[in-house]
Formats: sequence, C-alpha cells, structure tokens
Amino acid sequence: MKNTIYGSILIGCLIMVSCKKSPTVDKNLNTWTYEVECVNTATEGNYLLKIFSYNKNQKLAINEAKRNAVHSVIFRGFASNANCYQQSPLASSPGIEEQYKDYFRAFFADGGKYLKFATNSNDGSIAPEDRLKVGNQFKIGITISVQKDLLRQELEQAGVIRKLDSGF
Repeated sequence: MKNTIYGSILIGCLIMVSCKKSPTVDKNLNTWTYEVECVNTATEGNYLLKIFSYNKNQKLAINEAKRNAVHSVIFRGFASNANCYQQSPLASSPGIEEQYKDYFRAFFADGGKYLKFATNSNDGSIAPEDRLKVGNQFKIGITISVQKDLLRQELEQAGVIRKLDSGF
C-alpha cells in the first residue's frame, strides 16, 4: 500500500515538472540568448542582420528573430566583418535597460513596438545550414532588416537615449 502511495506521489510530481512551460523570452529583460552577425549596412538607415535564436521549439525561435535583432541594435551592437563595420549599440549607457525596464517590457512584449522596426529580408524560408540542433534546443538563423534610424527616433522621443544633436 505504501509503495502505491509513494508511486502515485512520484508520478504526480513528474507530471507537474514536465508540464512546466518554458518562456520564449525573458520577460524580466535579464537574459537574452541569441547571436548576431552583420550581413550588410549598405542601405541608408537600415542594418541587415543574421540573427541566430535559440529555443526548444523551432517556430518560437523563428518568431524571436525580430525581437532579438532589435534588441541587438539597441543594446549590443555588432562586430565588424567583411561586409560591415562595427556598430555600437544605440543605448550605450550602462544600466539603461534596467532604468527603463517598464518601457522595454512593453516595447518587447508580444505584438509590441519592436515589430515596427524589423522585417524578414526573405520569404521566411530558412537555409538548411541555418537550422541546427544544439543539445535540446534549435539554433535558427534568420536574416532580418532593422530600420535603425527610425528606431533611434523612437528611443529619442521616448527619452530613453539622447538626441545626436544634444551635445556632450
């Protein structure tokens, strides 16, 4: 009888742990898991970036690419390569993400303003070399165009970053 009770408790615990839903993006804005690679900066006011998003679900990784591309332009920038010069992040002040966390939580929410600044640069198809299984997650590479000039204007109007003509 005891074994039956213990077995039932164990099975119940396993079911509860396995049903826990993992978040698609850190709503606390503390951890973002992606890689960024510049493809081109030739178009005036736009960056063409390849974003590698990680997720257990392929479709969720694809949906996160736009969010991650905009986040990269605002907070991380990107390194130089054969096609691009190094770009500093738009918000270069340390702690700005935490200081304006309410603004950024709404900005990066599902269906948030970030969508206004990022578009898929192709028809949504993913090259086979850009779809990798890494451990228990997928690493999906999507090329995204980010309108950095319009994004800068949005952040300036919101008071998050200083205008370029505001001096030192």
